[in-house]
Amino acid sequence: MVVSEINSLQIQLYKFFKATDNFLYIETTNPVFFVTGKSKYLDEKQTIVNEIQHNIQSIKKLSFESSFFHDKELDEIKIEFDQCNHILDSLVYLIYKQGYNNFGLEGEIIDNAGALEKISGLDATKILQIRRNEKDYLLRRDKFFIENFDRLINGLQEQIQKNRNFTANEKLHIINLVTEYSNSFHALVDLKEKIGLYENSGLKYRFNQKSASLDNKLSQLINNADRTKQVLVSELRIFYFLFFMLVTGLAVIISILISKHILVHLESLTQYISRLTESNFSYTGKPYLKNPSLEIKKIYSEFRNMVAQLHIWEGCAIKPCVKPKETKSDTANWPIFFHKVYMKPMNWAILLM
Repeated sequence: MVVSEINSLQIQLYKFFKATDNFLYIETTNPVFFVTGKSKYLDEKQTIVNEIQHNIQSIKKLSFESSFFHDKELDEIKIEFDQCNHILDSLVYLIYKQGYNNFGLEGEIIDNAGALEKISGLDATKILQIRRNEKDYLLRRDKFFIENFDRLINGLQEQIQKNRNFTANEKLHIINLVTEYSNSFHALVDLKEKIGLYENSGLKYRFNQKSASLDNKLSQLINNADRTKQVLVSELRIFYFLFFMLVTGLAVIISILISKHILVHLESLTQYISRLTESNFSYTGKPYLKNPSLEIKKIYSEFRNMVAQLHIWEGCAIKPCVKPKETKSDTANWPIFFHKVYMKPMNWAILLM
């Protein structure tokens, strides 16, 4: 039962990883997620998380009842899973904050860059170069483009300060717009480094590490549980073998005792019959029957009745006498040839033999 629950936990964990991968590689470019903040993969993930937490508690209870393994192993898995889930929640939040196309920080960058492009009198070539370095960084993740971006931004701000076609207020407004654009770009760079979605760094790297550690701990737990199961099965087989041998031995001993009990009475009855026949039915003793069984009592009773009947017939054979009235049961119990013997004397011992 415990092993099957642990295997079920491992399957649920793989489902958790699959739902996470689906979110990271599908929903991060899905505009619907950034508009609604909802995802079917996140809902699926949360359902699996609840099932895993419930399953861990169930395994812990079964382990406590059966002493299958130490709770420390299961507690470590629970801690690893909670940390893994917490990292994933942080990752989801940062991805949502990062945005996509017209949403989040990426949307702010597009809006600020578009506003700069619409201002007449600015160096359009320089703005185009700034946008190109921005996009090259997002595609290639090379910090070289960040340095070019900053250099071009500083150059653009100097041009704005020196441009006599703008009033002081216009210069202030345009420089603020350039600053917001630059700040949004650097905030996006920081977010992407924290997320590490494509570089396998940041939160994504930590999530992968925790996932690998969690999977490894669970595999070790399964191996330990399998070994414990094999040991318990071996012990159970030994117990059943010893129990079978004990029951068999007791059965043999009881059979011997019962047989002896029966044989004692049979031997006593046999000795009594031998003495009776040897004395030509003149022996008056009784067999020693202590706590005889019902069958032994029945045999002894029928034999005494037969001996009594033989004495009556023997007396009738010596001198005429009135034949005792026989009952139906008497006739049924004795052989027919006994009814034909009245006047002829015989050796009854020979007859019984």
